[in-house]
Amino acid sequence: MKTERTEEKIGCATNNSDCCKKAEVPSDDEVAALSDMREIKARVKELKKRQSETSLHKGEYLGEKSRLEKEMTDFKAEWSKLEEKRKRAAHDRMIMLGHEKI
Repeated sequence: MKTERTEEKIGCATNNSDCCKKAEVPSDDEVAALSDMREIKARVKELKKRQSETSLHKGEYLGEKSRLEKEMTDFKAEWSKLEEKRKRAAHDRMIMLGHEKI
């Protein structure tokens, strides 16, 4: 799904278009974080599929199972960092648009 972007003029005291800056919604930082999050989501889906396959063969894939669990833990940590990055970018955009204060 492609993220739809809109532009808003900000910082305009007059109708002089030279003083106005356009803000993209969502911001480039938000788009980057969301893209990375979608990538992790796809990788987690594949990981869960592999976990399901290894659970069917009990005893044969003990090393694989623990490796997959560690990989899942790593994905969760990376997801948390990206979620924080996305929230920070959204907050910065809201400040730039004048909807929130610093």
